[in-house]
Amino acid sequence: MDIRHLKYFVKVAEAGSFVAASRELGISQPSLSSRIKEVEAWANQPLFRRLARGVALTEAGDRLLPHARELLAAMDRAEKAVQGEMGYALSLGVTPTPGVTLVPQLLTVSAQSHPPLTIQVQQGSSDELLDLVARGRLDAALCYRVINNETVVTVPLYSEDLVLVGISSLVDAGAGDVPFDEIARFPLVLDPRSHATRRRIEEVAFKRKLHLEIKLEVEPANAKRAMIEGQGFCAVVPKALYIDAIRSGQFGFRRVVDPVLSMTMGLVVNSAIKQRAFEGLRDLLQQLVHANIKDDVFGWRSPDP
Repeated sequence: MDIRHLKYFVKVAEAGSFVAASRELGISQPSLSSRIKEVEAWANQPLFRRLARGVALTEAGDRLLPHARELLAAMDRAEKAVQGEMGYALSLGVTPTPGVTLVPQLLTVSAQSHPPLTIQVQQGSSDELLDLVARGRLDAALCYRVINNETVVTVPLYSEDLVLVGISSLVDAGAGDVPFDEIARFPLVLDPRSHATRRRIEEVAFKRKLHLEIKLEVEPANAKRAMIEGQGFCAVVPKALYIDAIRSGQFGFRRVVDPVLSMTMGLVVNSAIKQRAFEGLRDLLQQLVHANIKDDVFGWRSPDP
C-alpha cells in the first residue's frame, strides 16, 4: 500500500460514494474499488459498510480516517517544500476545437498559478492523442474520448453539439436546426477518419444508408476554413471552432438534429502523471469550463451522462 491508497480511502470517506469519489479523483470506479480492497486487506478488516445508496465508515474506518488525513497533509507539506517555486511541467495534447478555445485561456492562467504549471501543447486527432497518452509520450490530452483503464483515466469536462457551418449565403442561421438527412445536399469538407467527429457523422450516415457529398478531407482548422470561404464548402464541426466567423456574420450555422450529434470533451490523463500536476491541470480546466458554460461563450454544457 502507498500514499495514493490513503488518498483514495479519504476521498471515498468524504464523498460517501464510490461513484462520486471516482469522478472527483478522475479514475474508473472499478479501479477505485480495487484500491480500497487493497487498503482493507492491509487493515485486515472492512473499512466501509455498503449501504443502499453509497457507503459509510466502519468503526475501523473511523479510527483510520484522522491518521490518513494527517499522513496526507504531511506528504503535501513535504512535496511543497521540495518543489518550492519550481512548479510543474507537463505535455498536453489537444484536438482542434479546444486548441482555439480552451487552451489559450489555460496557458494564460497556468502561468499565474501557484506553484506555476508549465504546459507544452501538441495538436492531433483524438485517436493519435489517446495513443500517445497511453504510451506515456504525452501526460494528458483534451479529446472526444472517454476511456478508463489501468493506463489511462478520463475526466469529462463538457458536452457540445455539432453544427453545419458555411458561408452565410449558403447556410442560413435563421432557418433553424437542420435534420441530419439534409446535410447530404451540401458539399462537405470533413476531418479525416482518425477524428471522433468524423466517425460520429459517418456512423449515422451508415445507419441511414445516406451518401454524403464529401469533397475534401482536411485536418487543420485553418485549411478547412479556407475551403469554406473560398470554395463554398460546408463543414460539420463544433460551433466553437469558428465562433469568431459566426459572430461576425461571415459564417452561418445550423445545429444538426435527428439525431443531435453530441460530443463530450474529456481530459485524458496517463495514470503515471504526478498527482499534484494532474490535480492542478484538472482544477484549472474545470474552472475555465464552468466560466465558459455560465457565460454561454461557446455553446457548451455540463457533460452528458
